[in-house]
Amino acid sequence: MPRLVRNALTAARVRAASEPGVLVDGNGLMLRVQHSGAKSWVQRITIHGKRRDIGLGAASLVSLSDARETAARNRAIARNGGDPRRPRVPSFAVAERVAFEQAACDWKGGTASPTARDWQARMETYVLPRIGDLPVDQVGTAAIDDVLRPLALAGKHPTARAVGTHIATVLRYAALREFRPNDNPVSVVLANLPKRTKAIRHHAALHFSEVGAALRRIDSGTSFAKLAVRLTVLTAARQAEIRRATPDQFDLEDA
Repeated sequence: MPRLVRNALTAARVRAASEPGVLVDGNGLMLRVQHSGAKSWVQRITIHGKRRDIGLGAASLVSLSDARETAARNRAIARNGGDPRRPRVPSFAVAERVAFEQAACDWKGGTASPTARDWQARMETYVLPRIGDLPVDQVGTAAIDDVLRPLALAGKHPTARAVGTHIATVLRYAALREFRPNDNPVSVVLANLPKRTKAIRHHAALHFSEVGAALRRIDSGTSFAKLAVRLTVLTAARQAEIRRATPDQFDLEDA
């Protein structure tokens, strides 16, 4: 059985390498030397069952110890089923800044517009203090519910919807950059928030003995509004019926 090569290179050997070819350090890490003399680090690694070569940077910029550290981190990610080639997932706050700048391009006035000010105020007040530090791929229904439910319970349903829209915009940007799946957890949370309970407010009712005096207060002019009110009182018709009535529905000769 061949001996496993590990940490075969030294910093001095890396500096001295000049012959075109590949020098193996071990654990999949290699130094590739080009005919031009350029040297770069390459890691051979198995990702999701397939062997891949990943560039780790030029040897003039990345030291041997840094290359080994990066290679070890990549192996750990691959062992856990991840893909080290994916960009590092940013926090929600970082993704929010980029998404905000992109969205502002469509607003009249850009980042100085009233829409932008509303976005920033809501994010700074309700969202970032709660989920700003979370990696954007870990912002799921539970985290979003922690933001929106207190608003709904306080009766601020329009604010909850507006904040939810902002969060969804950030998550769409993150999905576009492949930082997270293209799902829509905001819609799930909004659909399950406590519903707004509207207080029923009835208009004050007139006693039948007061109807005549009320009608007299309405000028006997011919404006449509005044005539509509009088017709509603005299016929007890529904408001929609009065508003949508057409001339052919009235028989003025036999009235």
